[in-house]
Amino acid sequence: MNIIDISMTVNRNTPVFKGDTPLCIDYLSFGQINTSEIKVTPHVGTHIDLPYHFGHGLPGAQNYSIETFVGSAYVADVSQAGKLINIRDLPASAFNYQRILLKTNHREAGISKELANELAGHDVRLVGISTASIDPEVSIHFEAHHALLSNGICILENICLQDIEAGLYELHAVPLKWEEIEASPVRAYLIKR
Repeated sequence: MNIIDISMTVNRNTPVFKGDTPLCIDYLSFGQINTSEIKVTPHVGTHIDLPYHFGHGLPGAQNYSIETFVGSAYVADVSQAGKLINIRDLPASAFNYQRILLKTNHREAGISKELANELAGHDVRLVGISTASIDPEVSIHFEAHHALLSNGICILENICLQDIEAGLYELHAVPLKWEEIEASPVRAYLIKR
């Protein structure tokens, strides 16, 4: 069994989406006990976006079973797609999996609205991408987010797939069970058996 960490390291220099709160840490000491207090956007580093991100009353982490975030996942190498990943950039077999992870080589890359709608038409539970957003960097309407989240499909962003070959893995990327929070940092990893 080979366990592969696909999470970003988070520190004070970890970039966040424009307007989000970067990591702030206050260290507190109580005699021999050290503790800390953190303030940060839940979208920092490797994280899960949940439907609550685009609408109050929509599901948050507490509404999903752990199985949504743990199980077989297909890693698709879409690095040749450029900055806009379309349906034709994924092998047809990728749509047979409930968890699909997209390996890109463009920091600005995202998926097209058409691909998001196609994924929503299959039995997909989670889509991950190796960029900061499932939408292309130039997006102002967040069409991919809307198409996926409105269909209950969770989004895993900022995953580190640069050393991962395309193929089938077991994914573990469980969010904290926060209520009324739109996202959660995760420690994501793959298992290759």
